[in-house]
Amino acid sequence: MIKKLTPEELAALRRKKLGKKHPVRTAIEQLEKGEAIQISREDFGWKNLTPKIFCNQLSKKTTKRFEVSALLDNSGWVVERVE
Repeated sequence: MIKKLTPEELAALRRKKLGKKHPVRTAIEQLEKGEAIQISREDFGWKNLTPKIFCNQLSKKTTKRFEVSALLDNSGWVVERVE
């Protein structure tokens, strides 16, 4: 259904521009050397992929290096920036 919006309705809507980065990628990019984050499976639900895909892309484009580990209970991953 197409609905015409008034200026007040448009201002009340919560929106985001298309093409935003995945929140996990943004969190990984902001890591400083020696810092680590824990990522749950709910936060990163891409089928058959892990956050390592973002780490590999960033390592190729920048001098940042990461270590990705799976949690033993299989509930998510830990990403640590080593360089």
